[in-house]
Amino acid sequence: MPFSLKPADRPQTVTWFEWLSILVVIAGLILGDGLKWDALIWVPLTLWIILSISRRGSSIARWIFTAFYAIGFLVGAYGLATNIIALADITPAGWVLNVASVAQLWLVWSADTSRWLASTKERRTELAT
Repeated sequence: MPFSLKPADRPQTVTWFEWLSILVVIAGLILGDGLKWDALIWVPLTLWIILSISRRGSSIARWIFTAFYAIGFLVGAYGLATNIIALADITPAGWVLNVASVAQLWLVWSADTSRWLASTKERRTELAT
């Protein structure tokens, strides 16, 4: 099968989510302070979420992704509330990663992705009958 950014077996939003998520993981590792102990937990879990969503392995994966996003947002908001000067300290790469994270959240909850994940239940029901 030739390399393609638009596979026939899943919607374009799922493909965009997959590629954007992989790029965010790579950028996070490159722009971070190196491979730390938290990255040893974060990277495999993020890759599991990406594959679970793109391969319809688990519909719970997007809830986990959303929870991680919400926790990260709340921690970041708390940090900004306690130190408003920190807003000026965010690097341009940090802003790009934040925008990419919002795009990931939008893609994972888009209508096409929701239909994609819901079709797993329909397919399993058809196989059972």
